[in-house]
Amino acid sequence: MGIALIDNSTLSSVERILGKAPVRSKALIDGDLVSFESLINAILFYNDIIALDDYKPEFAQQRKNNFPFINFINPSEFNSSHILEDTKKDAKLFYPKIKGGKITDEFGSLFFLLNMNIHCTWDITSSIYYLTLKLLGNDYSEDKELYNALFSSFFSQLAEHTIDIPENANKVSLIDQYGNPINSGYRIPKAKSNGGETGGLAPALKAFIASLNWISFRSIYYSKFAEYLKADTFLHPIRQKFQISYYDRTHNYEADFITNIIDLFSKKTTQTIEEIFSYPRFRNITFDLPLFLSSIISRVKEPKEIINYAYELRGSKHFILAREQLGEIKNLLESDFEHANTNFSKIYSALQTTLNSIKTSYGVRTRQGDSSSRTINAINSVSQTIPHCPQIPVELLSNPRIGKILCKLPKKSFSFIYKDIVTDLTEIAKLGELHDLLSKDVVVDNNAPTYVTKFQNPDFVDVHSWWSSPM
Repeated sequence: MGIALIDNSTLSSVERILGKAPVRSKALIDGDLVSFESLINAILFYNDIIALDDYKPEFAQQRKNNFPFINFINPSEFNSSHILEDTKKDAKLFYPKIKGGKITDEFGSLFFLLNMNIHCTWDITSSIYYLTLKLLGNDYSEDKELYNALFSSFFSQLAEHTIDIPENANKVSLIDQYGNPINSGYRIPKAKSNGGETGGLAPALKAFIASLNWISFRSIYYSKFAEYLKADTFLHPIRQKFQISYYDRTHNYEADFITNIIDLFSKKTTQTIEEIFSYPRFRNITFDLPLFLSSIISRVKEPKEIINYAYELRGSKHFILAREQLGEIKNLLESDFEHANTNFSKIYSALQTTLNSIKTSYGVRTRQGDSSSRTINAINSVSQTIPHCPQIPVELLSNPRIGKILCKLPKKSFSFIYKDIVTDLTEIAKLGELHDLLSKDVVVDNNAPTYVTKFQNPDFVDVHSWWSSPM
């Protein structure tokens, strides 16, 4: 079904699960498993996988050694400097804005998609108030482990920093509840301690802001590079959430675009594949697939054998057929995007049969039901986010390695893959003994600094006390 462009953050997750890199906290494990599932999907349903060769220089070669089946491409080989410059321009517009304790704009949409009610308050430390990251709720919430996993996935993004850190890495807009900008020397109105003297952001919030800016920068960069190559993006699931908000703003979708995406994941269905539906620019195909990690680990027992077994599966007739059928659908949409609905019924029916066979063969039943993962492939064949996007130089075709990749790329369309990390984290948590097998090689760095999720009782969010004040 074409070529998948996978990001380095996903590969970092896989390395941590395989014990090739340590995790800072056990709370990160489930998020890393969700990313690993994305890589398995790319292996099973795509003809080739590519990644950008722009990881930390001191670890770049080791990464290639860890993933020999991936074609690592150097962005500089593809006449793509314009993509980096265009990304920097966009990233200056997409940065965190906190007003009255609430994160707004695109990041507000991101947390809406994650169902995370984040709220910042001024908390006192050594007689000074620091703006502190919190989640509305109670420390004994039944969803505490889920939110710990989500926060850990955000903080993990900082581990990928490369030499191209954007200029706005720590950029944030802070506005209090009265509409006043918060700058150096700001004092909290009506504070009950030390005249409301403030000292800026608490360490966890400062790191969180940096992670959000990095998510913005890299998500935009990968989105533009995928459009340039006409490839499908497989981003870290946290970045996928931002990517949707970014596309929603830059592509002028209908007002209910994000709402319909959410509905697709909350909808109960017995179908393995949902009918294709379209917006002015995107056409979405929704798949309900098995959680392949659970199926594979139940057979191989060792995490280090998962990728090898996935490649054995991709050679089986069901997956070969699925890739061919998905490719036919995408080619049909690319050649006749506006009228494809009248032509794909036969292929659609055949793909439904193929995916049903895959689900039957590789589904795993846990004590809490069948494990599954819903995926959306959003295909875009007409929109453009890179102004005056140049063509890939023809002379690159003479390079055997690069030419081999380029000849497999589609002519017009690019896509993004969207999986709901909240739903998948819930599925991962239900795996029991299989979860233990999947995480058996994880190495925890007990000396690494970590951030603890803090909760704010919603009943007291606007109350001043001697230790806390609203923003």
